[in-house]
Amino acid sequence: MKVLGGYLAVGVIFTGIYFLLFHLPVLSGQKILFYRGLSLLIVAMGIMGAIGEIMRRKKWISGEILLAAIITAAALNLAVFVIFPVSFDRSVSMYLLNKLSSKEALTMCGGLPESELEIKLITEYIQKDRAVRRRIEEQKATGTVTENNGCVELTTGGRGFLAVSEIIKKVYAVK
Repeated sequence: MKVLGGYLAVGVIFTGIYFLLFHLPVLSGQKILFYRGLSLLIVAMGIMGAIGEIMRRKKWISGEILLAAIITAAALNLAVFVIFPVSFDRSVSMYLLNKLSSKEALTMCGGLPESELEIKLITEYIQKDRAVRRRIEEQKATGTVTENNGCVELTTGGRGFLAVSEIIKKVYAVK
């Protein structure tokens, strides 16, 4: 029971710290959500390590359980972060679902015709929200593309990333 209690305590404290960091101006200059989330995860691990050391010294938790619990909490928070907020931020599906839940959709046929969804996707998500420009800026920040005289070009790093992604797609049978 002491082991489970240690894992639960560290998990709850770690998750609370991680969520709190998102609502504070910590690393707010990082505009790419994925990289900010990873950086905040590392900060949360450091803070939890300091809190955990106090817990260990007071003999509330052993060093082994503390280390394993921090790693487990970080892994679980990373998985949830990538599956939900990062996916929501980049997802065309989420955009479409939000459009279908809008007041406009509810006043029409209980939803929107496919042709209307397609128009909204292009005019709002892609053009108005500058989806392509945002993705280009993200990829420039990660070093996978460069921009020269209005031409977006793949970098050597971008080619390497694509090669690795092809392997991963084959492993998971992604088309």
